[in-house]
Amino acid sequence: MRFLVGLVVCLCATASYSGTSETPDRFKVPPIEFAVGLNGQETGFVSGETRQVAVNGQTVTATLEIKPTRLLQTPDFSFRFPQHLEFDYDREDGTWTVEMATGQIALALADKEEMSEGLDALLQQSAAELGKGSLGPSEIRLGGRKHPGRIIRGKKDEGAWEMEAYFLTVAGDVHYFVLMTRFLPKGVTDPDVIAARQTMIDTFAFGPAKGNTKSAPFEFGLTLDGVSLDLVELQERTATVGQALVKVRVTGDVRVLRTPELTLRYPDFYEFEGYVNAADGSDNWQMNGGYQSVLLVRTRSKADAPRTAKGLIDELAATLGRPTATRPVETTFGGEKRKGTRAEFKKDGLTVASEMFPFTVGDAGYVLAFHEKTEGGKLPPIYALFRKSVEKSLTLGK
Repeated sequence: MRFLVGLVVCLCATASYSGTSETPDRFKVPPIEFAVGLNGQETGFVSGETRQVAVNGQTVTATLEIKPTRLLQTPDFSFRFPQHLEFDYDREDGTWTVEMATGQIALALADKEEMSEGLDALLQQSAAELGKGSLGPSEIRLGGRKHPGRIIRGKKDEGAWEMEAYFLTVAGDVHYFVLMTRFLPKGVTDPDVIAARQTMIDTFAFGPAKGNTKSAPFEFGLTLDGVSLDLVELQERTATVGQALVKVRVTGDVRVLRTPELTLRYPDFYEFEGYVNAADGSDNWQMNGGYQSVLLVRTRSKADAPRTAKGLIDELAATLGRPTATRPVETTFGGEKRKGTRAEFKKDGLTVASEMFPFTVGDAGYVLAFHEKTEGGKLPPIYALFRKSVEKSLTLGK
């Protein structure tokens, strides 16, 4: 199966996930900060935030609310899903996916070979890495029609897993393959998985797309001095506020991480992980963009920051070997110049460069680290801009 291997690997990795309700607030994925443009002047908002903004020389009260669902459109049907879930469109495979911590909804156009193989064979192929499972019938109602399907169930480690699959015939020989997968850690289904499936059922509609089929834009309600506007991400609207016409546009491409002592913004597409380091009790926030990752560490005390920075380099050396070069470096963030250490490693044709900057904020100690992984030592130029934007965005105070 062309797009299901990655799905199974992904879900195997999350099978032990404890569930969003058990994740401490400080380690939950940070919210997106949306830029609201009013006649070209942008102001950052997190959903639910009220701010005073300038419009045509006047100060108005603005509140931005993100709507609870996003619209996913294929060329032949559409449905909604909870807005906080991850969405991806794979241009190479032509697949749409909605990601949950312990589940996924995936769909793609089905070719003749897949149709001839049948759902049982496709399910068994998809579940091969999970082990054996028992097959049975299933059914789902989408767009006012009942669709028969198949389901496979099995057990893995301390939990269970399920995959249900359907072929949707739209018109003539146009068919879609729909796969819904979920893990049940300790036998309990993640509420996000339940919500995503039910929202899909409730909102599913057949019909040609009325917008972009390769994205699932956020939708908003914006209030400007009592004037309510419905907005779609990246689409401009014109509204009358008071006696003036205002062009309004909303974009969102950064997330905002807040700790007790500082605020940091990073690109929305970077994967986020927050955790406590069991070895030293520090809080860690990692933002991974592939070629580049950003690590923020809050140490147990301000005195621990320099030791933690050195320890991070030692950990890399234990995995990658002795650094090929180390040298002092400087950068600026939080309104001050910061001194740090750069260590470079080479292994298996890859060059890894890490820069560690220990610093303090009041009585708290921190380390800001940048890791870059390249082939041939050349980082795509866009990542240098990402790093500068992270450094520029780091501000001290809540």
